[in-house]
Amino acid sequence: MVVTAHHQGDQVETVLLNLLRGSGLPGLAAMPLARALDDHATLLRPLLDVPRSALLDYAQAHALSWVEDESNQQTDFDRNFLRLKVIPVAQEAFPALATSITRSARHIAEAQALLDELAQSDLPQCVADDAFVLAAPLSPLRLRHALRHWLAGKGLVLDTRAFDELWRTATEAASDSQPALIWRKHAVRRYRDRLSVTPANVQPGPVTTVAWSDAAPTAVAAWHGQLTWQTVEKGGIAARHLAVPLTLAPWQGARTLRLRADGPAQQLKTLAQSRGIAPWVRSMTPLLLAGDQLLAWPGVGVAAAFQAAEGETGWWPVWQPD
Repeated sequence: MVVTAHHQGDQVETVLLNLLRGSGLPGLAAMPLARALDDHATLLRPLLDVPRSALLDYAQAHALSWVEDESNQQTDFDRNFLRLKVIPVAQEAFPALATSITRSARHIAEAQALLDELAQSDLPQCVADDAFVLAAPLSPLRLRHALRHWLAGKGLVLDTRAFDELWRTATEAASDSQPALIWRKHAVRRYRDRLSVTPANVQPGPVTTVAWSDAAPTAVAAWHGQLTWQTVEKGGIAARHLAVPLTLAPWQGARTLRLRADGPAQQLKTLAQSRGIAPWVRSMTPLLLAGDQLLAWPGVGVAAAFQAAEGETGWWPVWQPD
């Protein structure tokens, strides 16, 4: 447990600051009594309902000593201005101001908790394959709220302006475009009717030599991921084709891949479009080559010429980004 001494006055200031900044319900709910810091630690604020005056009286009665921050008296700080100039005047007309505001913050926190429960129940209709489905059968208001909740679960808490811009581009951009919102180290990208959270930079890695060793995973730092292998009864690469130097290379949409001996050779771009593979996934997933021959697009398909014969072990390559 991490325990802090935030008191009722701190809570009042936080509510008023967030109100003046145009915050939504999470901001107006202000500081919670308890909040998980991570899987192992909890932050507690047990004094949120205790006035500062009560703490000061206690400290003086018990002859406690403390350090007073000189900046507390500088009214060019917004919080100090509220504490020293605004709140004392407001309390003259509304003596119960602090109690009323902290009570309102609790009501708002309860309302936000209910909305979070609603969003959590809506997510199964909105999320598929780790992407947010904009065509989910919900009202725009519930869909927006579910999207905020989903993004927060990904560690992205957008301010109002950024979220509104994301919503506008995601819902209004042409259907054949791929709009993206860059937010610090991440991006929210749309492909067709789905939103995905990706790194801000999705540039492919360089041509890199790798070795196959009895299907052991191969970490490839230059591509920020690893190549893993699965045994399959059909469609995998025969081991004899893996006992040579292998190369990971950037995706090339014009290259062709024949998945069946009696089937057509398809351009990778056509294959990606038919399977709904987003452009950034294409860029971040390397091709597997032996010399200049395309063995496979990991996770998508293996060239028929290199597939294991019936009764022979086949190895299915899978790319796992970090």
